[in-house]
Amino acid sequence: MTNEQWDEMDEKALSVIFQLCLSKEVLHEVVNETAATKLWLKLESPYMTMSLANKLHLKEQLYTICMWKGTLIQSHLDRFSSIIIDLVNIYIKFEDEDKVVLLVVSLPSTYKHFKEIGYIRC
Repeated sequence: MTNEQWDEMDEKALSVIFQLCLSKEVLHEVVNETAATKLWLKLESPYMTMSLANKLHLKEQLYTICMWKGTLIQSHLDRFSSIIIDLVNIYIKFEDEDKVVLLVVSLPSTYKHFKEIGYIRC
């Protein structure tokens, strides 16, 4: 691969990461990066560390997540799944039964029938 081809591929990768993968808050922190590898390294340290603080923060999010009235169930499920995936990525394991219990208790009272079914199964 020539240097020109490599630079073009790097530029495309950087563009994809900027456009598809970063929230506005994160984008502000890395907008001046000009290479995908430098961008990745800059993002890796604060967001992918397995520090105790990171584990505690993610676990707190999981154990305190609540679906508020007016929130779409799909949005809540996406948020719940995202937290679980983040925890699995730092080697925290959950039994399926525990995930079910955590999800069911995060639902509002309007989903009472799901809670009753969830408790019966658990």
